[in-house]
Amino acid sequence: MSTAAVVADPGFAAFAEHNLPRYARYAKARFYADTRAAGAVRPTLTFVHARWAWLLSQPSVAAPVWEELRAQIVIQTNGALPPITAVATLYHRLPARSADSALLCGCLGLEGPEAAELMGIEPSGRNGTGGGVTRLACARRRVGPLNRG
Repeated sequence: MSTAAVVADPGFAAFAEHNLPRYARYAKARFYADTRAAGAVRPTLTFVHARWAWLLSQPSVAAPVWEELRAQIVIQTNGALPPITAVATLYHRLPARSADSALLCGCLGLEGPEAAELMGIEPSGRNGTGGGVTRLACARRRVGPLNRG
């Protein structure tokens, strides 16, 4: 993806600038390694850039992008869970989306509405996803306090 292409589309550039740090933090938490995290985030942004016009026609730009980031993490890890850590515990004990909510809020410190926006879900569950804030509350009850290690 060339710099000229990014500059030519200020909407994409703004989306990438806004979300890149949060995607990178999420991927790093999933991998415990910066280099592998970049290997998931870079192709995700390439996906976004290549499909920007289509994404803008969707009810949520963030939802398909989030699913692509999650798919890239599976590709990078060959589907294996991380070593036994608090993050691995989340993904062993919870459905993937609930674990994502818990990781974003409990480990990375995002507020519920910000995590829901990043994942492309309605905080109140109005789009039929079960609600990001509700999902986080359920995850906290099932897993308990989260540690970063």
